[in-house]
Formats: sequence, structure tokens, C-alpha cells
Amino acid sequence: MHGSGAATGLRPPGTAGYTIRLQWRREHQHIHEFHGFFPGADRAWRARDRLARFLRAGPNRPSEALVVAISRAEFDRHHQLTACRRTDCPAIGVARAGGRRAGTLTRWSRG
Repeated sequence: MHGSGAATGLRPPGTAGYTIRLQWRREHQHIHEFHGFFPGADRAWRARDRLARFLRAGPNRPSEALVVAISRAEFDRHHQLTACRRTDCPAIGVARAGGRRAGTLTRWSRG
């Protein structure tokens, strides 16, 4: 589920941007993946909201969906991984502009 970034290929490799980090719980382990590379946090949050609506309809939902800052080079390296368990990947959430749902962590709704 990665790679549908709006700015893929348009920015230099060292350029900072944002991605959606999906955290999944699998048999007592946490794994994650990055979904899309975006030039701005606002675009990443809009994509996260669309993805949330899509995934809510299915049986498998991530335990968390965060917007995190990431370099293009780091995203490209990580993009090849599926079910990553590394602990050194970007995981600090970016607050949404305008105070809506602001905070460093946005929990996924299981309700």
C-alpha cells in the first residue's frame, strides 16, 4: 500500500517532505509502511483522510495512521520494504495546521 505520492519524482533526493505512516498490529508485533510522498503537510493530511475513509470500509485497519516528516531519499529506501519492523524509521507525527485534530499522534478509529 505505498507509493501513491502526489510529488513522486518531482523533488531532489535530499528534499524533505511528508508521508503517511500506517502502523499495523500483526500477531503481537507492530509493523509499518509508508504511503505516498507529499511536498507539504496539508496535502499529506488530505491524503491521510481519504485513505482513512477507504480503509474504514474494510476488515483490516491500521492501529495508527500518522503524517510524518521524511526525506525523499529515506522514503525511496523505505518504499522497497513491506512489513517493516525497524525502530529507526520516522515515527513522530506532524500536527495538522489550523488546530484541527492537532497533536503529535492521531489514533485510528476502531469504532
